[in-house]
Amino acid sequence: MKEIEELMEVKPEIIAMDATIATRPEGKTLDEFFKEVSPFKNGVGMVQRKNELYNFLDENGNYISSIDFVYASGFLDNDTSIIVTEKGEKNYLRKDGSFVSKENLGDELQCFENGIAAVKRQNNMYNFLLEEDGVMLFHDDFVSIISVFNNAGVAIVEVEPEEYNFIAYDGTYIFDDNFIGIVYDGKFTAVKSKTGFWNYVTSDGELVSNEWFLETYGVFSEFGITWVRRENGLFNLLTVNGNLVFSVDLEARE
Repeated sequence: MKEIEELMEVKPEIIAMDATIATRPEGKTLDEFFKEVSPFKNGVGMVQRKNELYNFLDENGNYISSIDFVYASGFLDNDTSIIVTEKGEKNYLRKDGSFVSKENLGDELQCFENGIAAVKRQNNMYNFLLEEDGVMLFHDDFVSIISVFNNAGVAIVEVEPEEYNFIAYDGTYIFDDNFIGIVYDGKFTAVKSKTGFWNYVTSDGELVSNEWFLETYGVFSEFGITWVRRENGLFNLLTVNGNLVFSVDLEARE
């Protein structure tokens, strides 16, 4: 049979039901066999073609893109797929076959979260891409992205080499001045001001204490406290609420 001969040329690992050349309803035929197929998800299925490249089919059997890709992430629960063309161009593909970004992107693409994705640009700088209109959230790019937007809508970026700041969903900086040191632990972030003093910033982008310290010592413990060295050179314990535990400072950490 002709369809069996074609299957042997492709050498598929999986043969789908009804994978024949018989005429379908409305006169449609299956004119191509695939090396690999993925189940349909949200109306789209990914296939690997005989040319070893990837594309997507809609439920009517039509390709959603006019070009094939050397890599495609699949749409999964997202409305976009990370793709790489034969020319090495990287972008996000929508289900209608259009690209999200108006420019080719660099490596390290991440999935969109709440309509925003951290991306590396061709200039090796970083920014945040808006899924809806395909433009960058910030006019200026960043040296690196320390953390993407959290549930509070706050992200941490390296604005200039070894200068850091916190940014919001609306594309604004949270602090007027950048920090020259940062220790990020996922919840509280120790920051060093340009004057050389330290403080902590919450996940909401707010300073923990009204006082700045000569030194901070790691992250807050499970009890919500951490050692700090005050401007007078003495030590105290700082709580996550910004309060000092001891009424009298100590000469050494105990």
